[in-house]
Amino acid sequence: MAVAINATITFEHIASHLEGITSTHIGMVHAVFVGSKKIYKVQSSIDTTKEYTVYRSKSRGYQCNCPSGTHGWWNVTHPSGVCWHVRAAVACALEERKALAEQEQLNTLKQAAGVSYTDVDCATLKRIAERNKKQTPVVTVAPTRQAGFSLLKRA
Repeated sequence: MAVAINATITFEHIASHLEGITSTHIGMVHAVFVGSKKIYKVQSSIDTTKEYTVYRSKSRGYQCNCPSGTHGWWNVTHPSGVCWHVRAAVACALEERKALAEQEQLNTLKQAAGVSYTDVDCATLKRIAERNKKQTPVVTVAPTRQAGFSLLKRA
């Protein structure tokens, strides 16, 4: 099932069709910023000296400048309707989002635990934060009269 060239190819559509994309494929992807626009460069699986550019077009959704992508993915039989370069770029973006969410969670836990730097994992930080939330009971002792302290020797 090929997607027509004028159809908008959304992130959600591609993300729902990531079967067959492995960590090796994701390892062939890296993000590049052109101004404030984020694009992905994907190494060709056939010619390792070539990189294809995956980008998002407002009017057409995700696009790739590989031979298949430049011709509307006419030869793609995958249910996503796009080349593996686009699917690998979307998988990479999902991993980035997950890593950023984990980092945000870690930062929140560090703040809750009152820690500015740590090399411990989230589970340990959660335990620290829970421990710090518990109130230590305050024990009140009746005041006693004590003699004043002096360094001078008493006779």
